[in-house]
Amino acid sequence: MGTFFLTLAALTVAAPTTAYAVGLTLLVLVYAIGGLSGCHINPAVTVGLVASRRFPLVEGLLYVGAQIAGALLARFVAGAGLVGHLAGGYRAGSAGASSSGLAS
Repeated sequence: MGTFFLTLAALTVAAPTTAYAVGLTLLVLVYAIGGLSGCHINPAVTVGLVASRRFPLVEGLLYVGAQIAGALLARFVAGAGLVGHLAGGYRAGSAGASSSGLAS
């Protein structure tokens, strides 16, 4: 759930304000679900906790699977324009290209 909202914020907000939207989304998620799941939103954090043996391997694999599924679902929702007016100028495959100067 957390990775879904974080990815959706990153994909649907205009380039100059993307960092603020992602940061605010992360802040809200930490307060909202931090006590439930430890707020494992980024698979890298979960893998790090598993590698340092601070989180069980089986649960870690399930968390990473759920995080990847959440990110893919957010990509589908943003790409399909199911977000309504928030998707604005988003086009599938253009998220990083335009902000990095790689767009043609």
